[in-house]
Amino acid sequence: MGAREISLSPTANAIASYSRQADLKAVDSILQAANAQAVTGFAGMPKSLVETKVQDLSAAGRSALADLARYVLPVSSLLELASVARYRVHPRGTSTLIRRTSGHVLFLIDGCALEETTDSQTVRLWRSGAVFGEQPIVHGFSPGSSRTNETRYLNFLSESRCLLIPRDKLRTLALSDPMTMLMISRIGMDRTNVIERLYTVTRKAPVSRVATLLDYLAGETTVMRPKTVENEEKQLVVKPMRNAIVEGPTQNDISEALTLGRATVERALGELRREGALLRFRKGERTNRVYEIADRDLLQQIARGG
Repeated sequence: MGAREISLSPTANAIASYSRQADLKAVDSILQAANAQAVTGFAGMPKSLVETKVQDLSAAGRSALADLARYVLPVSSLLELASVARYRVHPRGTSTLIRRTSGHVLFLIDGCALEETTDSQTVRLWRSGAVFGEQPIVHGFSPGSSRTNETRYLNFLSESRCLLIPRDKLRTLALSDPMTMLMISRIGMDRTNVIERLYTVTRKAPVSRVATLLDYLAGETTVMRPKTVENEEKQLVVKPMRNAIVEGPTQNDISEALTLGRATVERALGELRREGALLRFRKGERTNRVYEIADRDLLQQIARGG
């Protein structure tokens, strides 16, 4: 709904254009995988031959190689997945349906999405790196879970770049390649860990739960910036601060995801700004859907309950 299919996202141009530099980056990704998985059929293959294999891929396939390199897979599996992968960009405000019978597994490469399950009426926020639609592959081998039958909607809260891989291809690889099956299992474990850490009802204070969610959504976007602060001797010193920006969810989205009242979330955000974990916005600055982290270390301390 509203998505546009692309062969190459603008955000991936530096990695997967038709240029020679992009080819070399894709080759480097696949060679790293070969070094990590010496048991694959491509281990020990001359770099020139690997480069030829990569050049046979489309530009989207090369981009997929770079995006899938985080998963330690045999090179043969990486090449097979990259050859059938395609990208879609979903503008903010659009949505897509994820269900058991859909034909693709969706990897959220860039962006922020809100997952809504209609059966159990749960709402969860996800950052880049989240994967959707892989559960039927696992439960296809171990039937008995009814949760995979739930209808899930993904609402994209910012422009999001997604990688789509046919589920049948993943299932076939998982049956023949233990590392692919392990990757799928780890995706499920990571998802469970995030749900338990963020969305399971806890005794933490609301401000700690909001801080934990913002820290998760910020991902790896930390930027070091200097900031003038007072030390214990009341002297002004320059201290490096870890900053990041979370963009996409509204306060209402956070409220629904954490099952907290809207006023409770608003008070928690106000407290995080007073403590200095979040930046205070100047008059006239955009505040809706944007949360700029002023001090990542402090935010994580508050998330731990400190």
